[in-house]
Order: sequence, then structure tokens, then C-alpha cells
Amino acid sequence: MYKKSNSHSAFTLAEVLITLGIIGVVAVMTMPALIQNYKKAETSSRLKKFYSTMEQAIKLSELDNNEATTWTKPESANVEKDFFFKYIAPYMKNTNYNEKLKRVYLADGSSFSIWNGECIDIVYDTNGDKRPNEAGRDRFYFVINLTDNYRKANCGNENKVFCTNVIVYSSYNHIFSSRQNALNGCKNSPVLCSSLLMLDGWEIKKDYPHKL
Repeated sequence: MYKKSNSHSAFTLAEVLITLGIIGVVAVMTMPALIQNYKKAETSSRLKKFYSTMEQAIKLSELDNNEATTWTKPESANVEKDFFFKYIAPYMKNTNYNEKLKRVYLADGSSFSIWNGECIDIVYDTNGDKRPNEAGRDRFYFVINLTDNYRKANCGNENKVFCTNVIVYSSYNHIFSSRQNALNGCKNSPVLCSSLLMLDGWEIKKDYPHKL
């Protein structure tokens, strides 16, 4: 006659602790890579969204305010603010302008600063006020070209109004001649990394030279 066994197989405390230890080691080894991949994906997504949003806002503004080459900088103490509210703000949703910082905050937590340079300089920060606040890592440089002669140099295309900012920050006028030139520019001068990413379709590839 079959006799039912009262014994039950179970993990011992030592086995459980060993298993948890292995899981912990694997987590420690893989977590940095997962976090890095997440940061790359988030940065790429926000850059792509920002670039598209700005392009769309400028195109809509040109319908009401003529071509950007005819836009003038307001003669006021708050050039950046007045320019933004005249030409850009009416065509963007959910923006909050900080007058002291000359910075526009967006709904996703990113922001961009406006500076009165040769044209209108834009510094986009993918995570707003959070660190590291460094070019090529969370800050990326763009420009609204108000004159024809800057478009080809900055954008590699004379028909582009909004694009990356090249000539204001360096002599890399040849940056768009090849991806290798753009990569070298990004390595040597992080303010040029926007140009590399634009060439790469805003994808952050394995050879991107700066840690996010």
C-alpha cells in the first residue's frame, strides 16, 4: 500500500540568501547600463520633440509675421522676452517664461534660454534646472537665423530658419561636410554636439562622446 510522504522540499535559508545575493550582483552590474540607456532615450526623445515644436512654431509664425528674415529684434531692454512673445509664444503650447533667467519652461520639464546674439541664440536644457547643466550632456545649442548668410553655415542648408548653432561658437563651418567632422566637433567642443545629433536624426549612437 502506498504511503503518503509528509516530507516537503523547500529552500534553506542559506540557499535563499545565495539566490538574493546573485540577483543583487546582477542588478548592480546591469542597472548603470539600464539607466544610461534610459537617459539616452529620454534625451533623444526630448531633443526630437523640441526641434519639431520649434520648427512648427516658426513656420506658423511666418504665416502671420512674414519670413523670418524680415523679423526684427525689439528695441527694448527685454529683447529676448519681447521677441519670444511676439514671434514664438503665440505658436507654442504650455510655456512658462521666467523673465529673470530669460528662460522658457516646457510641460515635460525641459526648458530653453533665449539670448540676443548674432541672431537669436537658443540653449535647450533637456531636464530644466537639474544638473549637470553642461553642453553636450543636457544642454544643446540652437539658433533662429534671421539673416540668409547664417543659414548655410549654421544649418548646412540655406533654407533652414531654426537649426543648430555652429559659427557663433567655433570655426567648424565644415561640420556638415561629413559625420566624422561633426563627431570630431562634438568631441572637441560640446556646444557643437547638437549638429552631430541633428545629422544622426537625434539618435544618440554608441560613439557619442559625452556621458549623459
